[in-house]
Order: sequence, then structure tokens, then C-alpha cells
Amino acid sequence: KDPARSAWLKDSADNTLENVIKNEKITVLIGTSGQYGCFTEQVVRAVHQNTDRPMILPLSNPTANCEALPEDIFAWTNGQALVATGSPFAPVEHGGSTFHIGQCNNVFVFPGVGLGIIASGAKEVPPSFFTAAAKAVSDYVTEEAMAKGELVPPVTELQNVSLKVAQAVGETAINANLGRLCAFSDFQHNNDPERLRELIVNMRWQPEYLPLIRDTQE
Repeated sequence: KDPARSAWLKDSADNTLENVIKNEKITVLIGTSGQYGCFTEQVVRAVHQNTDRPMILPLSNPTANCEALPEDIFAWTNGQALVATGSPFAPVEHGGSTFHIGQCNNVFVFPGVGLGIIASGAKEVPPSFFTAAAKAVSDYVTEEAMAKGELVPPVTELQNVSLKVAQAVGETAINANLGRLCAFSDFQHNNDPERLRELIVNMRWQPEYLPLIRDTQE
């Protein structure tokens, strides 16, 4: 495209992240740049000017690439920001409150999506599977947690979240007439949600191992 004909293509001193946020009234900032510290105080404050509860998501990994540190984000927004990060962070103390930082990671989605597809015997993977998975993760966050600014479940709940995601994906496949026989089990869902749930629970991998006992009779 020709910058002479499209003004938005021209280089301008106004084309900064802060100015874009101000001009477009941005309320959610998602960081996948891998540029440490690019969500500066001015940038975060600009988002806060557009909403009482700005959503700031510095998702780049590892911590050395994080766009902003949670403790700084809470300081710059007086504890009003909704924050989730790509790397694990310790809880942040601010203004007499403790903020638990949710880890926004695809690990909440892909195990359950795969299990739901396998259990349902889905013959294709449409976008609706991922919409169902996202909603299942969202529904797992309680009202109490949301009131505290927590956006995603804790990693300690990963196994339970994965089962919810698998069920949601499997039911979506069945409802869309995409389900088939499960090739990895004699027990079948028969297009029934309860049987699907039982199948999913039975198919999931459990990290259980036989104890290793040293032979002392040598």
C-alpha cells in the first residue's frame, strides 16, 4: 500500500503504544512481544485512564521477557488492575491486600482438548472446540475469585480443569454430530454426556507407579 494514499501507513511521532491506547480507548493489554518492560508506567496508566479495572496481561516467557512485573502494575493502578502472566509469579502485597497472580498458560486447554477429542472420537476439530474449552476454563473461576481479581484457575487445579475442558469439548463434538466410536476403549459414550464423562475419567492418565523396594537380602 502507498503511504501517500493511506495516511495511517505514514511514520508518525504519535504512533506510540501510549498514544494508541489513549486514542483508541484501549482497556485490555495483551503482551506477547517478548520485550521486557515494554508495558511502562505511562502505558499502564494510560490503560487505567480508560477503565476502572484495566486488564493487563504480560504473557511473554520467561520472566526475563515479561512486559511488566505484577507488583509494578498494581502500584501504577492502585491495585485496580486485573493481572495474569505467562510465567509464574509469587503473590503481590499491595494496599493491605494480597493478589494471587494467575498463570495464563495454554496448559489449561490443550490436555483437555486432546482428551475430549479422543474420547468423543471426533472426526474433525472445528474452532467451536476451542471456544468450548475457553468457556470451561472461564466457568471454573468462582465469583469469589473474580472479585479478588483472579482471571484464571490456580495451576493446582489443572487436573480438574482438564476434565471439565475434555467434557466440554466432547459434548460439543457429539452435539455437532462429529462424534464417533472411541478407538481406545471398549466402553463407548453412545452420545450420552454421562457415559462420556465416565469414559473421560477412565481414560485419563494417572501418575501412579509401583513402589520400588531395594532388595536388602544380598
